[in-house]
Amino acid sequence: MRFQRTTLAALGMIAGAGVVEAGEWTGVFIGVGGGMGAAVHDLSFENGPLVPAPAFGAELSGIGGDGTFFSLGVGADYQVNSKVVVGAFFDYDWANIESDVLNLQIGAPLNIAAQADIEVEDVWSVGGRLGYLVTPSTLLFFSAGYSRADISDLNLSATGLGAVTLARVGDFDGYFVGGGAEVKLSKAWSLKGEYRYTDFDDETITLLPGTPLVGINNLVTTKLDPDIQTARVALTYRFGLGGPASDEPAAVEAPVGSWSQFYVGAGGAYTFANNELTLTPGPALAGFGVDAALGLDALGSQGAGFTIGLGVDRQYDDKFVFGVFVDYTRHSSDFDISLNVPGIVAGSLNYEIEDEWSIGGRVGYLVTPSTMLFSTIGYSHLSLSDTVIQGSLFGSPAGSLVLADNGSFGGVFLGSGFETKLSNNLSLKGEYRYLFADGDQINLLPGNPFGVNANDFVRAELKPDIQSVRLSLDYRFNFGGD
Repeated sequence: MRFQRTTLAALGMIAGAGVVEAGEWTGVFIGVGGGMGAAVHDLSFENGPLVPAPAFGAELSGIGGDGTFFSLGVGADYQVNSKVVVGAFFDYDWANIESDVLNLQIGAPLNIAAQADIEVEDVWSVGGRLGYLVTPSTLLFFSAGYSRADISDLNLSATGLGAVTLARVGDFDGYFVGGGAEVKLSKAWSLKGEYRYTDFDDETITLLPGTPLVGINNLVTTKLDPDIQTARVALTYRFGLGGPASDEPAAVEAPVGSWSQFYVGAGGAYTFANNELTLTPGPALAGFGVDAALGLDALGSQGAGFTIGLGVDRQYDDKFVFGVFVDYTRHSSDFDISLNVPGIVAGSLNYEIEDEWSIGGRVGYLVTPSTMLFSTIGYSHLSLSDTVIQGSLFGSPAGSLVLADNGSFGGVFLGSGFETKLSNNLSLKGEYRYLFADGDQINLLPGNPFGVNANDFVRAELKPDIQSVRLSLDYRFNFGGD
């Protein structure tokens, strides 16, 4: 929500800025901004140094989380010619991308409460970017570089125990790749939107530090492998270095027709999901006065997919575009828990976010005749695969069991992005969306051989939240008469 409000405020600021000249892109810059972030932490266990072969392994893919961040950055760009800009930068993010791993509530007479969480706190990055000027004032760019993240310890707080550190975590090194658009509002001021995916190296963490059970780390080696995605908006001030970047003439924007067009498009998507599972007593236990709730609020997953869509836009005056659209996205975002002891037992529990249908509208502001910044809102219908347990014992298949029929979910999405015309009929669109799906009850142990309705004893509610980045190429059919 904070990311959405920031973008809407930026659109309003642009609307009041008026038409400006592009100016020179060569210069040193400073920027301030922020946005939304999501994390998926893969947690793995294997035999420690004191455990002989055969080795064992278990993996949780993964622990999900989301949150916001505030960012400051500095850098420098150099305009090579009328089309190409190269640059380097450093930025620092103050983040609270939190994963609520456990939330347990037990009522009277026990009155027990317990929470466990882990948080991405600070991330700094140094990198470079390569940009292409689609217009003199609009830069599309790719970025890449090195990042380092500070992640809090995995802490547990419980009634009667106080605070306990379950695992000491620490810092992680990794690389990021990203892309985005930057639009000049004046010769010195510009607005930048960027998506980044950061893949950190796995690091060994220390279980139960400072307790008599510290020797557990000799029996089990535990590693954490975080991945983070962010969508950020920044307002940048550039100190020009003076002089032209080259002897080439300044790029002149080619004329384009009206945005009043029907379009079809196709592209790719990458998704981070945080699925919250809440377990409460079912109706069969209500008469016993059982008052308890267990929340597993950080069932994270990620994966790539593809998207197709169609829509229609209508341009009003010279600056505003309104449109409606419908699209379909095929996700492949997996949550998985696996266990493997060679020759003895192997098994996994997994489910997948599969299909998403969306219908919505958007409002856009033309920062140039060929480049639009926009915000979207709409409704999505999301389907998940069954949660399935399968495995083998002593090398022989042990079969599979459907643990839950997850069904489908609906909810509101919010998004923001840019679209730039490559010609009158062809455009490139990038968008970041946040889907707030409504929680719904899932069916536990459907079709089990005992004929027991597990939902009479345990009520399970699942609530998926999905953050996705989408990049598509759209083909537009004129109907506006120009």
